[in-house]
Amino acid sequence: SHTYENKSPPVTEHSIYDIASITKILSTTPIIMKLVSQKKINLDHPVKQYIPEFDGPFKNKVTLRHLLTHSAGLEPYIEYFLEDKIKSKNEIINDIINRELLFEPGSQMKYSDLGMILLAEVISIVQNKSFKSLAEKYIFTPFNMENTSFNPSKELLHQIVPTEIDNRFRKRLVHGEVHDENAFILGGVAPHAGIFSTAKDIGNYFQMLLNGGTWLGKRYFNSSIINQFTKRQNIPINSDRAIGFDTPSRNGKSSAGDFFGDLSFGHLGFTGTSVWADPENDIIIVL
Repeated sequence: SHTYENKSPPVTEHSIYDIASITKILSTTPIIMKLVSQKKINLDHPVKQYIPEFDGPFKNKVTLRHLLTHSAGLEPYIEYFLEDKIKSKNEIINDIINRELLFEPGSQMKYSDLGMILLAEVISIVQNKSFKSLAEKYIFTPFNMENTSFNPSKELLHQIVPTEIDNRFRKRLVHGEVHDENAFILGGVAPHAGIFSTAKDIGNYFQMLLNGGTWLGKRYFNSSIINQFTKRQNIPINSDRAIGFDTPSRNGKSSAGDFFGDLSFGHLGFTGTSVWADPENDIIIVL
């Protein structure tokens, strides 16, 4: 059921969920894949090339690859939604740009929402189009993801599963609006969280990835770029991160469980959602 109430509607394949951090591989990462394919960006270019203000000791060494493998040295998370002085996207970007790094790029892996926010800024500088329109153009529309969007229409509320009762920030039930507080103050459209989707829609997108870039007979990505982005990067050595995607961790405590093979890739969402694909067994599991 959608909630614990007796009269709550049952969950069906049409139920829409806030997929939280799966947003990172359903929008930010494939948009970057497109731009790399079009030779508009290079993963080993420094962030400074696109955002000159991102400069200083070690900062000038941070590349787009570092951001996508969570090895740039950025803070994992800042509660911008609690800061009185920071309310707009530009203020958040400026704060990220002006922060000191926690470690030398490439020397550690610390999962960071801030890196994704910085990546979206690079995307908007290169493309001069809104992040939302690029996600729709490159991902949602081509793969028939009919129930996938940022800020879903209120008319779909009966299909949307509530996330939780927020006692900390909004003091109400979070239903049909993004759960992530920083994405919320960014207007619901963010590169790290904000997409609402169904298991079927996410399955469509992942089937395209398993197909090596084709969907219903048409090619959207080269298989080489999919292999490049879904492969472990070893930045730093023994990190399980691919480029944007995650892979099953090798310490026996993987969110992918115990049976996904070494070539598998996927991602978790903070709201309890996850998606994993195993190319060797040709299987996709969406929770």
